[in-house]
Amino acid sequence: MEFRHWVSQKRHGRSGTGQESARAGGSLAAAILAASLLGCAAADAPSPSPDPKLVQLRTTLLPLRGHADEGKDEEGHRIGPVLMAAKLQLRDWVERRLGGLGPAADAASFEAAINGELDRSDLLCGGDRDEVAPRCMADEVSFDETGFVERIELKRLDDPSHLLLRTAVGVYCGVDESAYLYAWRGSAWRRVWEDEDDVAARGTHFPRHIDDVRTSPAGEGGDGALVLSSGNYDWCSSNIQGIFYGLWRLRGAAEVPTLLVHEEHDAFRTDSFIQTSLGPDQALIEFRSLSLDGGVHSYESVRHFAVSADAAVRDDPIALGPRAFVQEWLENDWAAASVWSAPERSTALRRAHTRFHADHIYGEYLDTTRRCPVLGELWQVGIEFHNLATSISTGTAYFLVRWRPPYRFAMADARTTPDARCTELDEGADQDRTLFP
Repeated sequence: MEFRHWVSQKRHGRSGTGQESARAGGSLAAAILAASLLGCAAADAPSPSPDPKLVQLRTTLLPLRGHADEGKDEEGHRIGPVLMAAKLQLRDWVERRLGGLGPAADAASFEAAINGELDRSDLLCGGDRDEVAPRCMADEVSFDETGFVERIELKRLDDPSHLLLRTAVGVYCGVDESAYLYAWRGSAWRRVWEDEDDVAARGTHFPRHIDDVRTSPAGEGGDGALVLSSGNYDWCSSNIQGIFYGLWRLRGAAEVPTLLVHEEHDAFRTDSFIQTSLGPDQALIEFRSLSLDGGVHSYESVRHFAVSADAAVRDDPIALGPRAFVQEWLENDWAAASVWSAPERSTALRRAHTRFHADHIYGEYLDTTRRCPVLGELWQVGIEFHNLATSISTGTAYFLVRWRPPYRFAMADARTTPDARCTELDEGADQDRTLFP
């Protein structure tokens, strides 16, 4: 199966490549326009006047500089609506410029030209005009990019009929990123998808990084391509942050993409916050969740979705080990947990789920996971549950988990006492695993 994907890279002040002068004998205006579209200006041409739309964007952002940590501008107004207006102004300006590109245009030259204009218009926090620290240093440990934008990124995907644009406006301690997908329709680039956070509706404005955008081929039966976007809210001071991912089904140019999945979770950063893969009928997301037992700290959490024309349903693997499965079973609602449960023990399991279920459970594993040799495919996980606020014990339970290779789990039973037939300590069952080598 061939997966098409694009993996985002951090921006590090790239300069434009590709210089080309205007045709001899052409007017100065034509020379400047051609140079702008191709990513450079004629060597002997004067600097063009600032684009009125960029002047407007700078006017929108300027009052926010130095005030993001207060959540308001210098006049005491909430900054969310202003940030949202700036994001749309930046997007619309780039889109107007996209109107001058043909289907075979050089995305790198266009990107360099756009970033040069943003720099000359005093919009880049870390542009060629100044170093980052004097313009954006909020204190000794944090950066405040509010009032600035970052360099845009334009990438051509494996499918040459698609372009991916990523933009970012500054917020306290980082940037808020947006992503837009364009398809060549007839004679122009048309926006067919976007991942845009409505910061006007948020009370606070955390940095939002879009780490990865992937597209799949169209599905069987002519279903439109899938788009999987993932990222994190990477604040300055912690390795535990919120992550997000969304899965959409693309439709025709005139239709809004169908959102199939959108979820947010807390995750612990290792090499990355989140890893993904995408095919025409499935999506896989993996991240590191906090364990219910602080001594264990964290475990690999997996989300695998089987995708049809208009729906995405969570499918095996639900987890990569017995402990992780028990935590998933308890933290999901009964509608999901019942599907992962032995039907013949439904009443007892529902009773245990009702007693211990919470969005975030807290406790301590009573022992290494035990294998139950005489019971075949069963493993036992014992937990003493604690109140999250007081750490007072709220009860003990022993869960029997059916484990079929490679990672198919089901809850077989829940007991108040350990099963004497589960005699074999299995340290291997508690080892970390990943689906991403």
